[in-house]
Amino acid sequence: MTEIAASAKPRKAAVSFTGGKDSMTVTNLLLNASIALEASKSWPEDVRDAWAGDLKSRLETVAGCELAMLVTFVPVGAPPFKAHPLEVMKLQAAALGLPHLVMEVSAAPTFLDSYHHNITQLRTQHGVDVLVTGDMLDVCSSFMPRAAAGTGVQLLSPLWDINRRLLLELVWAYGMEPVITCVNVTKFVEPSKQQDKKEDKREQDKQGAAGQQQGQGQQAGAEVCAAAVVTVGAGPAGAGGEDGDGAPGADYAARLLGQPLSRQLHAELLLPAVERFGVDEAGEWGEYHTMVLASRLFHASAAASAASSSGGDGGYGGRPPVQLVLGPHTPQREADYAYLTHHGPPRLVERQ
Repeated sequence: MTEIAASAKPRKAAVSFTGGKDSMTVTNLLLNASIALEASKSWPEDVRDAWAGDLKSRLETVAGCELAMLVTFVPVGAPPFKAHPLEVMKLQAAALGLPHLVMEVSAAPTFLDSYHHNITQLRTQHGVDVLVTGDMLDVCSSFMPRAAAGTGVQLLSPLWDINRRLLLELVWAYGMEPVITCVNVTKFVEPSKQQDKKEDKREQDKQGAAGQQQGQGQQAGAEVCAAAVVTVGAGPAGAGGEDGDGAPGADYAARLLGQPLSRQLHAELLLPAVERFGVDEAGEWGEYHTMVLASRLFHASAAASAASSSGGDGGYGGRPPVQLVLGPHTPQREADYAYLTHHGPPRLVERQ
């Protein structure tokens, strides 16, 4: 009886949070899995059974987890993230009714040690049993698993190796509106040109990318790895490169940047780019990054205690749905990246 009772006790979980579609998908699944399960009933018939089964197996990996907070790891003294603004994350957390913890990491003595210390602090100071990430691929030589090892905190990645179309279906099932905040221009060029560029700058990449990955590129998986890299305008895929005005990369950046990741944009721009350039349609190789401005679980004065209620839009007792609105912003190009420069603070408004 004692073992059964212990196993039934909820495990206190935190999500390694960037505010992008991946960490937000994990957050939404933990808060209200019933929305995804209901949506699965209307998925295309040829994939419905396989995807629904896959979803259920992924949910089983986080069974018994009770989401208590969102946590963002920020390098000490680093410039603000360009792809994932911290002020937007704070509003997202408020709309979800969840505490948002910002933890500083540093290179002293090493980033691995700093992460290890902070993850241990999640357990000892906040009672966290499980740290959940939105990772789908191995990032920075399994940095996060190494950082979590020996901390007493279990690391879970329920989206690991997920079918990209299934991921996007989950994004849309929750009514998310991810806006594309950063595009790696060099990803949207012909494969032969990508190879030529890599050959030309191989030594530069070895030096620059190694520093990036050892330092800022280790927060919470692929999204933040690139987000931090964007902060200094360089990245593993070819730091400091230019594709030339009018090249496909610049054209795609102009058409993607600042746009919502909708079904229409996916069909009209991303799927053709998959065929033409070999990109990952969900941006998992750093092709683009997002911030989620809306979700069915965003509500005014939302309370974390209400998040576990079932059905509908999260059961927030009549609290009006809200969404984020970015402040004035303009596109900017720096080295390989095009991103949004913000000239005013974001805000929460009632969703119409």
